[in-house]
Amino acid sequence: MRKGQIKIIAILLVIIILVLILIAYILLSQPKTTGDVIKETTIIKDNEIVCNSPYIQLGKECCLDKNKNSICDNEEEINVFTDWEVQEIETTISNEIVLNS
Repeated sequence: MRKGQIKIIAILLVIIILVLILIAYILLSQPKTTGDVIKETTIIKDNEIVCNSPYIQLGKECCLDKNKNSICDNEEEINVFTDWEVQEIETTISNEIVLNS
């Protein structure tokens, strides 16, 4: 290898290392989560807790409230039905309507 090639390889290695350091910094500076409670969004100002939207106050911390219904998302019950379950529910409701008519 010639000196010029070695210099180019060294410069490329330095650039790659700098990019990796930048990526690591960005990833490590993201808020840390404990469940859905984000402690970095809790700001204590004059002994008052302030939560930045879309977070709401829950005790001495903030929790995520994406749909803005004042209930922490990790406290909401999620109902997920399969197509078969939806069909069963619709059939049951249809039968009840027919029986009550």
